[in-house]
Amino acid sequence: MNIQSARNINFKSGFNKFNLKELNTVPIEVVELYFRTNGVNARFKDNKTFSVINMLCAQILKKLRFSKNFEKLPFGTNPNSIRIFDKYELLNNLPDSFCTSISGKITIDNEIYKPRSLFFINKKTSFEEMNEMAEDAKQKGFISSDNFMTYIIHEWMHNVHLAYLYKKNGFNEKEVAKYIKKISKIEFNSTEKTIIQEELGEYVHHDGNINAMEVIAEGLNKIICSCLDENKLGINLSIDESVKKMPEKLINILQKILTY
Repeated sequence: MNIQSARNINFKSGFNKFNLKELNTVPIEVVELYFRTNGVNARFKDNKTFSVINMLCAQILKKLRFSKNFEKLPFGTNPNSIRIFDKYELLNNLPDSFCTSISGKITIDNEIYKPRSLFFINKKTSFEEMNEMAEDAKQKGFISSDNFMTYIIHEWMHNVHLAYLYKKNGFNEKEVAKYIKKISKIEFNSTEKTIIQEELGEYVHHDGNINAMEVIAEGLNKIICSCLDENKLGINLSIDESVKKMPEKLINILQKILTY
């Protein structure tokens, strides 16, 4: 399974029987080996859907790794680890999916996870169900894209943003934590709030307020999903070409947060 350039795509996964069959034939062991050879500690248990989508995200972002509009964001950077978990394994009550911003213990095995580790709850969800969930959430104004990979791409965008923050702050965890706390206090005016709500949906809210970290992740998610073909798994646009399709005010908001 390999995503080529926009003009030479050799893997398609529109939601027809042939391509779904092809997606379902990818062994989880092959996906874990793919990540290990790329320096990522990945454990997917028996969750084929999440394993394959994470590999597709890695391949897509490797192809889309450069952007003039967001030149400091390392889109091709892989997370340190990816873990599928069951709720009972978590030490605390955490979301169904998240990206760690600092190192620490997350699960009952007391393993210390590095920053930029991705976690996903072990939902037995098919590719078709992921597609239906995304379409339904988009129609209800909850998320920015109806692409079947949207929720997982969102977490990868947290990883990309955090990779940027760590480089910007000298790879110092305390400084990154302070910076995240600082941007959580960014105030958005009424026009910005309207743009964020209309373009990104409810997913960017935390405790009833717009969260700047979520705005970045979902804003970049929208841009990446816009790069992809709507009917098959192919890259139609570069990141910069996708940015041109976005409302200028949304891009200005993203830049405002990144330069805060």
